[in-house]
Formats: sequence, structure tokens, C-alpha cells
Amino acid sequence: METISSPKNKFIMERGAGSINFDHDQFLVEDLLDENSLAGFYGPSGSRKSFIIMDIACRIASGKKWQGREVKHGAVIYVAAEGSNGMKKRMHAWINKYNDGHDLDNLYRISQPIFVSQPQVVTDLILATKNVQEETNLPVRLIVIDTLARSFIGNENSAEDMGKFIAGCDEIKCKTGATILIVHHTGKDLGQGARGAYSFKAALDSEYFIAKIEGNDALTTKLECTKNKEGSDGLKMEINLKIEAIGKTTKGKIIDTLVVIDRDSRLVGAKNTRKDKNIQPPCENEKTKEIVDENF
Repeated sequence: METISSPKNKFIMERGAGSINFDHDQFLVEDLLDENSLAGFYGPSGSRKSFIIMDIACRIASGKKWQGREVKHGAVIYVAAEGSNGMKKRMHAWINKYNDGHDLDNLYRISQPIFVSQPQVVTDLILATKNVQEETNLPVRLIVIDTLARSFIGNENSAEDMGKFIAGCDEIKCKTGATILIVHHTGKDLGQGARGAYSFKAALDSEYFIAKIEGNDALTTKLECTKNKEGSDGLKMEINLKIEAIGKTTKGKIIDTLVVIDRDSRLVGAKNTRKDKNIQPPCENEKTKEIVDENF
């Protein structure tokens, strides 16, 4: 009797648990972001989200530690969907303070919205990561989408529309190996978490809430883990920032912005971890409020 073989499926199937290389660290930023994951950072407008995200992106692009934590060095693509004027100022402040004024040639900016629910946009972004890797000889470790609202088609409260957005992010993540970091806003009720359909949080590997700490003189922002699919979600940090001048206009007006202070964070519930006890937290003033209001 003739044996007829079944046709082969297109899925990659692995048998059993497989082996684990315990010597290979799976983090992108130690104790913060995993490699090849989907992460969300959310908070109210003016909470300094973009300053902290920019600091993380620059650390990965430069290979420098983030708040004393190891990072995986690689290229970064930052989608500044709300425009790049503020982003360029933040980058200049960072490279002047932490990179001896040298530019970060492996951090690429896209200064327009990209709608990842559209298949052609997904294809184009995957191609962009290949172009970046060829130009830098580095893997694209991080893709930032800042913000979800400006890269979204449809209704954020619709599970169907949110599902299309997440599906696009998942395809990009799967085909590039990069971590996708999505910057998002809260609604009017901060206690309800990130704005929009709950399927957004459900799809994330990790989620962080960012908010200003009111009522003190320092430029302090809290970062709190609200979801970690593969570990503890108990991380709570206080991160300090300072005003950094980046230049002057021809009329002598100083142009400045905010920059995260390196190794000047504190784990909530732990002793202060500042390495340099001479660093004094800068005082917040009206100028700082203007900077924060202009830049998320």
C-alpha cells in the first residue's frame, strides 16, 4: 500500500523545552527592557517622558550604562511623530554632556508619523532597519514610536483598531529583532492607566508609568513598572533632571533644555544611590516649567 506523506506546514515548530544558555543575558537595558520585546512608557502630558526615553535611546546608541545598569550597544531608530525640533535639542544636550560633543551617528530620526497598522509602512520600516544595519554594522536594538496617538489610525478605544497597531509592531519586532518602545499618554483619570483599549497593555511585555513628583524643589520624575511579563513589576525609581544650555541665538538668547542626570536615580524604598554626593538637585523654576510644557 502506498504511503502518502502530508504536506509540510510553514510554521517553525520546536520540540520540547529546548536548551537555555544561562550565560546569555536577555536584557537590552538591565532590569528595565528585554531584547526583542514590546514595551510601553506612558504618563500625563508634561511628565518628561520624552526626556527619559531620549536618555535611554542615547545610552543604547553609545553603549553607555543607563543609571548604572548595563545596556546592549546597537543602533536606534527614533520615530519623532510629533516633530523633531524638541528632540534635536535634547540630543544636543545629551551629546554635549555625556559624549564629549560627538554626534551619535547610529541613532536615526524619523520626523513624521508612521502608521504601523498599514502593511506597506511595516514593510518600509523593516527595510529601514536593514539599511541602518548595513550603514552602521550594528544591529538595530531599539525602535521608539513617540507617540502612539500620532502613529495610530482609527479609535484608540477600539480593540480592533488597537489590534491592528499591535500586529504591526509585532511583525516589526519579529522580523528585525529590535525592541519596540511605544510612548503613550494617560487619560483624564491617571488611575486608569494608559489611554485607550486594554488590549494595548495586554500585548506589552513591559510597561512603565512616568510622572513628575510634585511638591519638591528638584526636577524629579518617577518611573514605576506597572507590568513585567517575565519578572517582577516592583521597580520604582526617582530620576533627576537638570537644565542644560546648548547654545545662543545671534541676539544672545540662551537656548536650553532638560537632560537626565546620570547615576542620580533612587530606588523608592532604598537608600539613595547617588555616587557623587556633591551633586545637588537643581531647583525648578519658571524657565523649567516652560521647557516641560513645550516638550513631553
